[in-house]
Amino acid sequence: MLEILALIGLTKTIGKIVEGKGYKSGGYKLLTVLMWFGGEILGAIIGAMVAEGGESAQCLTYLFALAGAGLGAFGAYSIANSLTAIGPSLEGTGTASMPRLPIPAIILFWIIISVVANISWSAVFSPFGSSVVSGITAGLIAGLLQWFILLTVIPNANRGFLAIWIPVTAAGWTIAAILYSVLPLEATTAVYFLVAIVNGLLLGVLQWLILQRFSKAALWWIPASLADAALAWSFGQLAFSLLSSLILFNFLSGVLGSIVTAITLVLIFRKIFPDVKAVSNQPMSLQ
Repeated sequence: MLEILALIGLTKTIGKIVEGKGYKSGGYKLLTVLMWFGGEILGAIIGAMVAEGGESAQCLTYLFALAGAGLGAFGAYSIANSLTAIGPSLEGTGTASMPRLPIPAIILFWIIISVVANISWSAVFSPFGSSVVSGITAGLIAGLLQWFILLTVIPNANRGFLAIWIPVTAAGWTIAAILYSVLPLEATTAVYFLVAIVNGLLLGVLQWLILQRFSKAALWWIPASLADAALAWSFGQLAFSLLSSLILFNFLSGVLGSIVTAITLVLIFRKIFPDVKAVSNQPMSLQ
Protein backbone atom coordinates (compact mmCIF):
# COMPACT_ATOMS: atom_id res chain seq x y z
CA MET A 1 0.00 0.00 0.00
CA LEU A 2 2.82 2.40 0.93
CA GLU A 3 4.53 1.60 -2.36
CA ILE A 4 1.43 2.59 -4.36
CA LEU A 5 1.04 5.82 -2.38
CA ALA A 6 4.69 6.65 -3.05
CA LEU A 7 4.22 6.03 -6.77
CA ILE A 8 1.10 8.21 -6.88
CA GLY A 9 2.97 11.00 -5.13
CA LEU A 10 5.91 10.67 -7.52
CA THR A 11 3.73 10.85 -10.63
CA LYS A 12 2.01 13.97 -9.31
CA THR A 13 5.37 15.60 -8.59
CA ILE A 14 6.74 14.77 -12.03
CA GLY A 15 3.52 15.99 -13.61
CA LYS A 16 3.93 19.38 -11.94
CA ILE A 17 7.58 19.60 -13.01
CA VAL A 18 6.95 18.91 -16.70
CA GLU A 19 3.83 21.07 -16.85
CA GLY A 20 5.83 23.92 -15.38
CA LYS A 21 8.25 23.57 -18.28
CA GLY A 22 5.53 23.67 -20.92
CA TYR A 23 5.05 19.93 -21.57
CA LYS A 24 1.93 17.81 -21.34
CA SER A 25 2.25 15.58 -18.29
CA GLY A 26 0.30 12.45 -19.36
CA GLY A 27 3.12 10.74 -21.22
CA TYR A 28 5.66 11.49 -18.49
CA LYS A 29 3.39 10.13 -15.78
CA LEU A 30 2.96 6.91 -17.75
CA LEU A 31 6.72 6.74 -18.32
CA THR A 32 7.23 7.12 -14.55
CA VAL A 33 4.92 4.19 -13.81
CA LEU A 34 6.59 2.02 -16.44
CA MET A 35 10.09 2.85 -15.19
CA TRP A 36 9.02 2.16 -11.59
CA PHE A 37 7.59 -1.29 -12.32
CA GLY A 38 10.25 -2.08 -14.92
CA GLY A 39 12.98 -1.38 -12.38
CA GLU A 40 11.10 -3.37 -9.76
CA ILE A 41 10.80 -6.42 -12.00
CA LEU A 42 14.45 -6.24 -13.05
CA GLY A 43 15.52 -5.84 -9.42
CA ALA A 44 13.46 -8.86 -8.39
CA ILE A 45 15.09 -10.95 -11.13
CA ILE A 46 18.58 -9.96 -10.01
CA GLY A 47 17.64 -10.58 -6.37
CA ALA A 48 16.32 -14.06 -7.16
CA MET A 49 19.53 -14.85 -9.05
CA VAL A 50 21.68 -13.65 -6.13
CA ALA A 51 19.64 -15.51 -3.51
CA GLU A 52 19.74 -18.80 -5.48
CA GLY A 53 16.78 -20.23 -3.59
CA GLY A 54 18.25 -19.85 -0.11
CA GLU A 55 16.29 -19.32 3.09
CA SER A 56 16.45 -15.54 2.68
CA ALA A 57 15.50 -15.66 -1.01
CA GLN A 58 12.11 -14.00 -0.62
CA CYS A 59 13.42 -11.18 1.54
CA LEU A 60 16.44 -10.55 -0.69
CA THR A 61 14.30 -10.59 -3.82
CA TYR A 62 11.96 -8.03 -2.30
CA LEU A 63 14.83 -5.76 -1.26
CA PHE A 64 16.32 -5.87 -4.75
CA ALA A 65 12.88 -5.19 -6.21
CA LEU A 66 12.52 -2.08 -4.02
CA ALA A 67 15.99 -0.94 -5.06
CA GLY A 68 15.06 -1.40 -8.71
CA ALA A 69 11.87 0.60 -8.24
CA GLY A 70 13.90 3.33 -6.56
CA LEU A 71 16.32 3.48 -9.48
CA GLY A 72 13.40 3.67 -11.89
CA ALA A 73 11.89 6.51 -9.85
CA PHE A 74 15.21 8.35 -9.80
CA GLY A 75 15.53 7.95 -13.56
CA ALA A 76 12.03 9.32 -14.17
CA TYR A 77 12.66 12.26 -11.84
CA SER A 78 16.01 12.98 -13.55
CA ILE A 79 14.34 13.00 -16.96
CA ALA A 80 11.72 15.48 -15.77
CA ASN A 81 14.36 17.75 -14.24
CA SER A 82 16.54 17.62 -17.36
CA LEU A 83 13.81 18.99 -19.63
CA THR A 84 14.34 22.33 -21.28
CA ALA A 85 11.43 24.73 -20.91
CA ILE A 86 9.46 25.27 -24.11
CA GLY A 87 6.98 27.84 -25.34
CA PRO A 88 3.26 27.23 -25.77
CA SER A 89 3.67 27.28 -29.58
CA LEU A 90 4.98 23.75 -29.52
CA GLU A 91 1.81 22.33 -28.00
CA GLY A 92 -0.52 20.37 -30.27
CA THR A 93 1.94 20.01 -33.15
CA GLY A 94 1.76 16.23 -33.05
CA THR A 95 5.54 15.96 -32.84
CA ALA A 96 7.44 14.30 -30.04
CA SER A 97 8.27 16.49 -27.04
CA MET A 98 10.01 13.82 -24.99
CA PRO A 99 13.49 14.65 -23.62
CA ARG A 100 16.52 13.44 -25.54
CA LEU A 101 18.10 10.88 -23.23
CA PRO A 102 21.87 10.41 -22.95
CA ILE A 103 23.24 7.58 -25.09
CA PRO A 104 24.04 5.25 -22.12
CA ALA A 105 20.49 5.72 -20.81
CA ILE A 106 18.99 4.79 -24.18
CA ILE A 107 21.04 1.59 -24.38
CA LEU A 108 20.25 0.66 -20.76
CA PHE A 109 16.51 1.30 -21.06
CA TRP A 110 16.32 -0.61 -24.37
CA ILE A 111 17.90 -3.64 -22.71
CA ILE A 112 15.67 -3.39 -19.62
CA ILE A 113 12.60 -3.28 -21.85
CA SER A 114 13.69 -6.50 -23.55
CA VAL A 115 14.20 -8.23 -20.20
CA VAL A 116 10.76 -7.11 -18.97
CA ALA A 117 9.13 -8.33 -22.20
CA ASN A 118 10.82 -11.73 -21.93
CA ILE A 119 9.75 -12.11 -18.31
CA SER A 120 6.18 -11.15 -19.22
CA TRP A 121 6.16 -13.88 -21.90
CA SER A 122 6.85 -16.55 -19.27
CA ALA A 123 4.58 -14.93 -16.68
CA VAL A 124 1.61 -14.99 -19.05
CA PHE A 125 2.37 -18.45 -20.43
CA SER A 126 2.31 -20.09 -16.99
CA PRO A 127 -1.39 -19.41 -16.20
CA PHE A 128 -2.76 -19.45 -19.76
CA GLY A 129 -0.57 -22.10 -21.37
CA SER A 130 -0.82 -20.27 -24.69
CA SER A 131 2.22 -19.18 -26.67
CA VAL A 132 0.08 -16.87 -28.79
CA VAL A 133 -1.33 -14.99 -25.78
CA SER A 134 2.20 -14.77 -24.38
CA GLY A 135 3.54 -13.43 -27.67
CA ILE A 136 0.83 -10.78 -27.98
CA THR A 137 1.31 -9.62 -24.39
CA ALA A 138 5.11 -9.50 -24.54
CA GLY A 139 5.02 -7.84 -27.97
CA LEU A 140 2.64 -5.11 -26.83
CA ILE A 141 4.76 -4.44 -23.75
CA ALA A 142 7.98 -4.31 -25.78
CA GLY A 143 6.40 -2.19 -28.51
CA LEU A 144 4.87 0.36 -26.14
CA LEU A 145 7.99 0.84 -24.03
CA GLN A 146 10.28 0.96 -27.07
CA TRP A 147 7.99 3.59 -28.58
CA PHE A 148 8.72 5.87 -25.63
CA ILE A 149 12.46 5.42 -26.20
CA LEU A 150 12.11 6.12 -29.92
CA LEU A 151 10.35 9.40 -29.11
CA THR A 152 13.55 10.50 -27.35
CA VAL A 153 15.81 9.25 -30.14
CA ILE A 154 13.81 10.78 -33.00
CA PRO A 155 12.50 13.96 -31.36
CA ASN A 156 11.12 15.47 -34.59
CA ALA A 157 9.01 12.39 -35.41
CA ASN A 158 5.23 12.46 -35.48
CA ARG A 159 3.87 10.51 -32.49
CA GLY A 160 1.01 9.03 -34.47
CA PHE A 161 3.15 7.58 -37.23
CA LEU A 162 5.81 6.33 -34.83
CA ALA A 163 3.10 4.63 -32.75
CA ILE A 164 2.78 2.10 -35.59
CA TRP A 165 5.87 0.59 -33.97
CA ILE A 166 3.65 -0.84 -31.21
CA PRO A 167 1.34 -3.11 -33.29
CA VAL A 168 4.20 -3.97 -35.67
CA THR A 169 6.34 -5.18 -32.78
CA ALA A 170 3.41 -7.06 -31.25
CA ALA A 171 2.81 -8.75 -34.61
CA GLY A 172 6.46 -9.85 -34.81
CA TRP A 173 6.40 -11.37 -31.33
CA THR A 174 3.06 -13.06 -32.01
CA ILE A 175 4.27 -14.65 -35.24
CA ALA A 176 7.35 -15.87 -33.37
CA ALA A 177 5.11 -17.45 -30.73
CA ILE A 178 3.03 -19.18 -33.41
CA LEU A 179 6.11 -20.57 -35.15
CA TYR A 180 7.47 -21.97 -31.89
CA SER A 181 4.09 -23.45 -30.92
CA VAL A 182 3.76 -25.48 -34.15
CA LEU A 183 7.22 -27.05 -33.88
CA PRO A 184 7.06 -30.80 -33.13
CA LEU A 185 8.48 -32.00 -29.82
CA GLU A 186 11.15 -33.99 -31.66
CA ALA A 187 12.46 -30.91 -33.48
CA THR A 188 16.23 -30.64 -33.35
CA THR A 189 18.26 -27.84 -31.81
CA ALA A 190 19.20 -26.68 -35.28
CA VAL A 191 15.53 -26.29 -36.21
CA TYR A 192 14.82 -24.19 -33.12
CA PHE A 193 17.85 -22.03 -33.89
CA LEU A 194 16.66 -21.57 -37.47
CA VAL A 195 13.21 -20.48 -36.24
CA ALA A 196 14.89 -17.98 -33.89
CA ILE A 197 16.82 -16.52 -36.84
CA VAL A 198 13.67 -16.32 -38.97
CA ASN A 199 11.87 -14.55 -36.13
CA GLY A 200 14.74 -12.07 -35.77
CA LEU A 201 14.72 -11.40 -39.51
CA LEU A 202 10.95 -10.92 -39.61
CA LEU A 203 10.86 -8.53 -36.66
CA GLY A 204 13.85 -6.63 -38.03
CA VAL A 205 12.19 -6.13 -41.42
CA LEU A 206 8.88 -5.04 -39.89
CA GLN A 207 10.56 -2.48 -37.66
CA TRP A 208 12.89 -1.32 -40.44
CA LEU A 209 9.84 -0.32 -42.49
CA ILE A 210 9.22 2.35 -39.85
CA LEU A 211 12.80 3.40 -39.11
CA GLN A 212 13.71 3.84 -42.78
CA ARG A 213 11.33 6.82 -42.90
CA PHE A 214 13.78 8.67 -40.67
CA SER A 215 17.20 7.42 -41.76
CA LYS A 216 18.77 5.79 -44.81
CA ALA A 217 21.09 3.98 -42.43
CA ALA A 218 18.12 2.15 -40.90
CA LEU A 219 18.92 -0.83 -43.14
CA TRP A 220 21.49 -1.78 -40.48
CA TRP A 221 18.53 -2.58 -38.22
CA ILE A 222 17.87 -5.86 -40.02
CA PRO A 223 21.30 -7.51 -39.47
CA ALA A 224 21.30 -6.10 -35.93
CA SER A 225 17.99 -7.86 -35.24
CA LEU A 226 19.42 -11.08 -36.66
CA ALA A 227 22.45 -10.79 -34.38
CA ASP A 228 20.23 -10.21 -31.35
CA ALA A 229 18.11 -13.26 -32.16
CA ALA A 230 21.16 -15.49 -32.55
CA LEU A 231 22.78 -14.27 -29.33
CA ALA A 232 19.58 -14.49 -27.30
CA TRP A 233 18.79 -18.03 -28.37
CA SER A 234 22.35 -19.38 -28.15
CA PHE A 235 23.34 -18.06 -24.74
CA GLY A 236 19.84 -18.39 -23.31
CA GLN A 237 19.74 -22.07 -24.19
CA LEU A 238 23.28 -22.56 -22.87
CA ALA A 239 22.35 -21.02 -19.52
CA PHE A 240 19.18 -23.10 -19.28
CA SER A 241 20.96 -26.35 -20.12
CA LEU A 242 23.69 -25.71 -17.55
CA LEU A 243 21.63 -24.27 -14.69
CA SER A 244 18.02 -25.17 -15.57
CA SER A 245 17.05 -21.67 -14.48
CA LEU A 246 14.12 -20.10 -16.31
CA ILE A 247 14.85 -16.76 -14.64
CA LEU A 248 18.43 -16.75 -15.90
CA PHE A 249 17.24 -17.87 -19.34
CA ASN A 250 14.81 -14.94 -19.58
CA PHE A 251 17.34 -12.50 -18.20
CA LEU A 252 20.10 -13.48 -20.63
CA SER A 253 17.67 -13.69 -23.54
CA GLY A 254 16.45 -10.20 -22.74
CA VAL A 255 19.92 -8.69 -22.41
CA LEU A 256 21.57 -10.45 -25.34
CA GLY A 257 18.42 -10.16 -27.43
CA SER A 258 18.59 -6.38 -27.41
CA ILE A 259 22.15 -5.19 -26.92
CA VAL A 260 23.06 -5.12 -30.64
CA THR A 261 19.90 -3.28 -31.67
CA ALA A 262 20.34 -0.84 -28.77
CA ILE A 263 23.81 0.10 -29.99
CA THR A 264 22.65 0.15 -33.62
CA LEU A 265 19.81 2.51 -32.75
CA VAL A 266 22.33 4.93 -31.29
CA LEU A 267 24.62 4.64 -34.33
CA ILE A 268 21.82 5.19 -36.83
CA PHE A 269 20.44 8.30 -35.19
CA ARG A 270 23.54 9.62 -33.43
CA LYS A 271 23.41 12.92 -35.38
CA ILE A 272 20.20 14.01 -33.65
CA PHE A 273 21.38 13.61 -30.07
CA PRO A 274 21.61 16.47 -27.57
CA ASP A 275 25.11 17.52 -28.63
CA VAL A 276 23.64 18.66 -31.97
CA LYS A 277 21.95 22.06 -31.85
CA ALA A 278 19.81 21.76 -34.98
CA VAL A 279 17.53 18.78 -35.55
CA SER A 280 16.96 18.08 -39.23
CA ASN A 281 13.91 16.43 -40.75
CA GLN A 282 16.07 14.99 -43.51
CA PRO A 283 17.12 11.31 -43.44
CA MET A 284 20.42 10.62 -41.65
CA SER A 285 23.26 8.35 -42.70
CA LEU A 286 26.23 6.66 -41.07
CA GLN A 287 28.68 8.73 -43.13
